[in-house]
Amino acid sequence: MGAEVLLVNCNRLRPPVAPLGLDYVADVLRAQGIRVGLLD
Repeated sequence: MGAEVLLVNCNRLRPPVAPLGLDYVADVLRAQGIRVGLLD
C-alpha cells in the first residue's frame, strides 16, 4: 500500500479563491506516486 495525503483548503477569503498552491503541491506528490485528495 502506498502513501496517501489529504490536502485541506482552509481559505477564509471573500470571495473564495481557487487553491492553486494546493494544486501545485498535489501535482508534485502525484508525480512521486503518492495518492492525493483535496478537500475544499
